[in-house]
Amino acid sequence: MDWNDLLQMVLKVVITVALPIGLTALFKWLAIQKTKLEQGMEEETLFIIKEAVRIAVLAAEQSGLADLLGETYKDKKAFALAAAERFLNQYGITIDLDVLADLIEAAVMEQFNKNKEMRTAISP
Repeated sequence: MDWNDLLQMVLKVVITVALPIGLTALFKWLAIQKTKLEQGMEEETLFIIKEAVRIAVLAAEQSGLADLLGETYKDKKAFALAAAERFLNQYGITIDLDVLADLIEAAVMEQFNKNKEMRTAISP
């Protein structure tokens, strides 16, 4: 066994172990950020922000399905971020774009998990 094969095998093991741990930590951090944001806002403003994020995520997914956007994650995220920002601007709500991007990430993950649970419940 040469060094390349050994290195490749070690990297596969490290990635297999580290990826789920890293994703779990990321999603926990996103949930904490979402909770922090929610604690400091009025109920109506929070509702409008949640709606903006929900609509933006759905619009990005639909645009991706219709081949209006590229298939890449970055294209959909940029589309969702711009759509949410436009929606919020209509109500005079300004929010840090990094925070808005985190909320979009959380909404995508929430939707992904909901779809995963539905597929698991339906399968025999």
